[in-house]
Amino acid sequence: METEKPLYTIPRIDDRNGDTIKSWRVEYYFRHPISKIQKRFIAPTENANRIKDPVARRAYLEEIRKKIYSELQNGYCPYPDVNLKHLPKPKHTTIIDALDAVFAHKSTFVSKATTLPVYKCRQNIFKEWLTINRLHFLMPHQIQSDHV
Repeated sequence: METEKPLYTIPRIDDRNGDTIKSWRVEYYFRHPISKIQKRFIAPTENANRIKDPVARRAYLEEIRKKIYSELQNGYCPYPDVNLKHLPKPKHTTIIDALDAVFAHKSTFVSKATTLPVYKCRQNIFKEWLTINRLHFLMPHQIQSDHV
């Protein structure tokens, strides 16, 4: 059984290892819906690279990253020759959504009443850790060993 590859990756900030002399950018990969060839796209960063403070620059680029990710989730396609409205919408499940689905499934067959609250508590601790480490927006297949 072959799983369908996601249409796009979650945009990320390339901060050039924190070097403010170099140009930072927001980049993402988008798979052409018809040819299935993946291509890297670099988002316009407006005047972000004129900001010399690395914290302020990252915050500015984070807003751009969120905007692009929202547009991608709402069906934006960087290829002008493709209209995504005619294609089936891919399902993107974040790690948080997957954990909620696992809990809903587990709650249907757990026999001990004490097991479920303990499991939910541990799951909430893990969700909090994901949020603190800014991994909560990733899809399950994007979690790598270097994240943990």
